[in-house]
Amino acid sequence: MTVRILRALSLILLVPVVACEASTAPRGGRAAYVYQIPEGFRGWVKVEYSSPGCPALEDREGGKLIEVSRAGTACTKYDRSGGWKSSAFRYGAESPRLIPEAPASADNGCCQPAVLPKGQDPATVFVWGQTGWTCESPKAEVQVFFVGAVDEYNKNRDDYQKFACDASPTSSP
Repeated sequence: MTVRILRALSLILLVPVVACEASTAPRGGRAAYVYQIPEGFRGWVKVEYSSPGCPALEDREGGKLIEVSRAGTACTKYDRSGGWKSSAFRYGAESPRLIPEAPASADNGCCQPAVLPKGQDPATVFVWGQTGWTCESPKAEVQVFFVGAVDEYNKNRDDYQKFACDASPTSSP
């Protein structure tokens, strides 16, 4: 009986540590989702999850590959799990380059004005303004983010609204 209690307690105490490590894995490990952005793309990206008419995701490099179309859209029949910390963003397919997420001090959340930290190159392309919502009809989970330099993001930061639930559905890439 005492052994069972100790095992149960060790699992309870271990779960938060494992969960914490899993949430930070992509920063130093593998990403659950890899968003492949067309080379040179700038603008808002919309990804629909749990959309039955969309394809499954390919396993690549230890994560699920989400190929974004040149129009900035993608969809999958899989649900979105893991949160943003389990994501990686990259340009191109031939020689992929990682796209960094905006510095925490610059990105105040979706659609807020952004200012880069002193010394940061303003031409650097980042991923900005990650947010999402659930649409009821058709039922789908929507995630959006912006790819571009700080001035591009600030100029277009309200354009994510074009992906509202009542907008036309996303097609497969």
